[in-house]
Amino acid sequence: MAINLKAWKSVDGEVVYIQESESGEGILGSNYVRLAGLDRVISDDFSTFEDFTTQSNLNANYYTQTQVDSFLAINSTNDIDRTNHTGTQLSNTISDFDNAVNNITNAIIGINDSQQLEINQNTLDNNDTVGVHSDVNLSGGITGDILTIVEGVVVPISSDFGFSVFGVIFEENGTISNGAYQWSAGNGSTGSRIGYIVPENCEIYQMAINVDSATVGTSASINIRRATANTADVNGSAIITTPVFTANNQIQPINPIQLSKGDILIPQTNTVVGSWSDARIYLYFRVIATSSSAKTTIQSVGTTNVNFTSTTFADIPGLSSTITLTRPGTLIGDLIYSAARSGTVNAATQFRVVINGVAGQSYDDTLSTFNDTGAATHFINSLPAGTYTISAQSLTSNPILISSAGLKLTAKED
Repeated sequence: MAINLKAWKSVDGEVVYIQESESGEGILGSNYVRLAGLDRVISDDFSTFEDFTTQSNLNANYYTQTQVDSFLAINSTNDIDRTNHTGTQLSNTISDFDNAVNNITNAIIGINDSQQLEINQNTLDNNDTVGVHSDVNLSGGITGDILTIVEGVVVPISSDFGFSVFGVIFEENGTISNGAYQWSAGNGSTGSRIGYIVPENCEIYQMAINVDSATVGTSASINIRRATANTADVNGSAIITTPVFTANNQIQPINPIQLSKGDILIPQTNTVVGSWSDARIYLYFRVIATSSSAKTTIQSVGTTNVNFTSTTFADIPGLSSTITLTRPGTLIGDLIYSAARSGTVNAATQFRVVINGVAGQSYDDTLSTFNDTGAATHFINSLPAGTYTISAQSLTSNPILISSAGLKLTAKED
């Protein structure tokens, strides 16, 4: 019996035969094209094939490889080049497609079959939307909160960890009177220079009074004066608050006043109405608790081959910068230089570091023809949070050449 066979070629070059009465397009799909030049009529017994209308190996039985190669050589190589295939095929029609893609993905991101990587397109998008990932819950959060992990979920918590509170006592065992510096800090001595040195950056937020008497006068007001850290003579320091007491054992809130480490507080009776005697006043302070440790920031600037002629202190070009304390702390400026006279006469010079307009100790150096190397440093502690300028300055009696110089800025938070 004669059977007409139509030849089809896959994108990989495989030749397949389909009976003329069958639809090759419907059986093989768009990845196969007709090759009419290989059609043939055969007369044979195909009982050994269950279904030769599918992708069979009839070509292996009825065409030699030489015949196939000859036909392919006649037809352009470009016709069977896979890169020239422009058709498409749905991924769900490709055998084992999902497993192949999963294996490649796992190899790239480094997970194995016993691990999982789950991405929910509804909760994690490419717009970096905050708080939409299924493992992040930002509900109830406010600006300034910090994120922490609770039971596997990232959640916001307040950065306000409250306060640590401490108090100080001053006493007067006699009668208190208008304008008197009469409060003792423990040994009975009184005066306008006796005060309390603040141990840490904090704030004063309330005061109280206690009198060893069943009755007290109508009112008593107390000045609290403040001198800044390292003040040699605190006499006459500025008043920062004056709470008024109208009853015994009374606590008076104060609008919180920020204090720096080293500040000196001096109490003074302001005005008294009626009799108040054998009294004690209590100053209450609080330190804001923080969740992070103090940090140290270091910056550097440098310069080379600077001709300098100023006979009064002036900034050295290139040796000035700003640095920020995010909370109270200490600033340090360190200058190292190498310089020599640039004229025929030795130069009497001075070098110093200036922090926000406050100059440190100057370093004197007489420069001759050979480069001298010197250094100057300056620091200020108990500074409030803020941005500060640190610069290096010099003066000289005759022109000099600063061949190289560097200024290191250090901000150490308390």
